[in-house]
Amino acid sequence: EAAASVAPLLDDSHWGVRAAAAVALARVRASSAVPKLREVSQHDPDQLVRESAHFALDQLAVAWEQAS
Repeated sequence: EAAASVAPLLDDSHWGVRAAAAVALARVRASSAVPKLREVSQHDPDQLVRESAHFALDQLAVAWEQAS
């Protein structure tokens, strides 16, 4: 699964990699990444990364609602 390859990038030392990983997880609808995305959205030191994680969580919630 793509999420298994991308999720570890949320811990990368570069903020741009972490932000891109969050968006990528939303694109592949990686619901397994929700706990880590929540953590990143609250605790990452970079605001853009936190916002990217929030975006991903919002997108995953929309995808989940549409599937229901």
